Amino acid sequence: MNTPATVYIVDDDASVRDSLGFILEGYGMAVAAYADGNAFLTGADLTLPGCAILDLRMPGLSGMQVHQALRERESVLGVIFLTGHGDVPQAVEALRHGACHFLEKPVESDSLLHAISAAQRVSLQRSRAALIRQRLARLTQRERQTFDLLCQGLKNQAVADRMHVSLRTVEVHRANISRKLETASLIAFICQLNAEPAGDICPSASK
Repeated sequence: MNTPATVYIVDDDASVRDSLGFILEGYGMAVAAYADGNAFLTGADLTLPGCAILDLRMPGLSGMQVHQALRERESVLGVIFLTGHGDVPQAVEALRHGACHFLEKPVESDSLLHAISAAQRVSLQRSRAALIRQRLARLTQRERQTFDLLCQGLKNQAVADRMHVSLRTVEVHRANISRKLETASLIAFICQLNAEPAGDICPSASK
């Protein structure tokens, strides 16, 4: 059974943490609450898919600073900002740098649930993209060239002709690529890659 993605609540106001946690746990969500940004950054698992609800204005690290730290660590968490100040310029800045939503306090349950659902979808996309990038990095230059040509729809013989190698060499490259990408079907992997909306996860190695 898959572990549900955690929703992290980061707010210095205990009443906000408690009320949001009560609502979300009532919907069966896994919730972890932190009173400040430093505690969150050191205590949360930033590598797994999930959602972080950040208060914009907190003592110590602000929500924006926490978001910056998440970006620097290449966290896949989807981020939602909460504010009681309606700071539109900061909202625009946050969205421009990858935040999923910006909600004003007090937050309606429906709006919060919608934002969390969207943020978790983004987080899953980022996680899949990161995994694909990690696996693609295992390929040698020639394997990557072979993979790029296969992604263009070329058959084995056409790849061999383009690379000026034997058909057998291409077949060996394909076997190595499948092993390193941990896939039984290279075609299925390529189809998944082409359908992935989470940014440029597969820059070509060919120049």
